[in-house]
Amino acid sequence: MEKPLLLVHRRKLIVGSTVLAVSALLALFPDTVSRLIGMSSWSVELVGVIIFVVLLYWLAHGLKCPGCGVNLFWYGLGHAKSGNWLDWLLKQSACPKCGYRATDESVRHVDQRT
Repeated sequence: MEKPLLLVHRRKLIVGSTVLAVSALLALFPDTVSRLIGMSSWSVELVGVIIFVVLLYWLAHGLKCPGCGVNLFWYGLGHAKSGNWLDWLLKQSACPKCGYRATDESVRHVDQRT
């Protein structure tokens, strides 16, 4: 069975995309959230935008192909079917640019570094 290319980054991808969605809700609906938590709407919106930008940068620079270095996060956003980028990233078994495949050895090597 082929291993997903981003197997070692799966937790980062799932947690990151979930927090990215929550921060987008903070930025898009600050009035509603501010009434729920008792903060001013501009501070809720600012926090949402800051978290969104920082997390987007973290995801974009942390999910690269070990073989050629192509940024798989941006590649998935740009080339996967609309709204299906997360599923595409989780199921990708080979790099779309260089064909690199995750093996047991490469997964163990990356696990030992982290």
